Amino acid sequence: MKIFGFNFSKRTLVIGLIIIVVIFISSMASKVSKQRELDERIKAQQESLQAAKNQTVAETKSLTQKELIQKSLRERYGEPPEGFEWDYAGNLVALGDDEMSYEDIVYTYIRSLSILDFSTAQRYASVSKVANTYNNYYGVASAAVANYYKNFLRKQYKHALTTLELNSIEDIAVFPDGEVIVTVKISVLDLSDKDFWEKDRLELFETILVYDETESDSVKKEQYIYDYVYKCYEDGTIGKREVIIEIVVGKENNGGWLISDDSELNFYLKYENGVDVANYILNQYSTWSIQKKLQEIKDNANK
Repeated sequence: MKIFGFNFSKRTLVIGLIIIVVIFISSMASKVSKQRELDERIKAQQESLQAAKNQTVAETKSLTQKELIQKSLRERYGEPPEGFEWDYAGNLVALGDDEMSYEDIVYTYIRSLSILDFSTAQRYASVSKVANTYNNYYGVASAAVANYYKNFLRKQYKHALTTLELNSIEDIAVFPDGEVIVTVKISVLDLSDKDFWEKDRLELFETILVYDETESDSVKKEQYIYDYVYKCYEDGTIGKREVIIEIVVGKENNGGWLISDDSELNFYLKYENGVDVANYILNQYSTWSIQKKLQEIKDNANK
C-alpha cells in the first residue's frame, strides 16, 4: 500500500495503528489518573476544612462567656505571658495560682521583690504599689527629669528592695468577702536611722563648707552627701530593722490568690512622708554653718 509516496505493507500499518492506539489509551489513562488524584486532593482538603470548621464551632459552643471574651482579646492583642490574661484595654491582668495558699503567695511575692524579679511578683498581685514605684523610678518619664537627688532616691529604693527579708507570718485575718489580711514580720533597710553619721559629723560639715566657699552652686555638696549615705548602705553602716506590716490578699478573676494591697510595705521601702537622711544631714549642716558664722562674727567683735 502506497501512502504519501511511500510503500507500506499491511503488517506495518497494523503495527503503526496499534502503537497509535496504545499511545492514545495511555495518554487518556494518564489524564484520568491525574484528574482522579486532583479530585481526591480537593475532596481531602474540603473534608479537612469542614472538620476544622466543625471543631471550631464545637469548641466555641463549649467555651464560657469569659473564655470567648479572652479568645477575642488574644486575637486582638496576642498571647499574654503565662499567668496573665487581657482586660478590654489590652492591659495584663494577673490570674494567680489555684494551687498556692495565700501564705505561699505572700512569701513568693516578697521573695520575688527582694531579687527584683518583678515578672514573678506581678503574677501574684492584682495591685502592686512596690512595682509601680520601682517602674516610676526607672521609667522613661523619670529618666527625662533625672537629677542627683532622684538618682539617690532610686538607688536607695533599689537597695532597700534587695535587702528585704520576710521573717515570719504573725497572724491572719479572714473576712466574709474572702479578703485576707496577712500580718508579717519583715526586716527592711532602716531609712529612719538619723544617727549613723554622727561619728563623721565634723568631717562632713567641714567638707561641705569647702564646697560652699569654692563652688558657685550646691550640686557638689549634695552629691557628696548622697554618695556618703549610699556608701553607708552598701557597707552595712546603716542596718536593717524589724517591722510588722499588713498585706492584703484576695481572689479576683476566678483565679488564685493575689496581693491586692502592699502599700504598707511600700511605705517602709520608701520611707514615705519622712525626711530622708541625706536631706536631714544637709539641714543639720545649714544650722551648723549659720551658727559657725554667727560665732565668727561674735569672736571678731570681741577682738
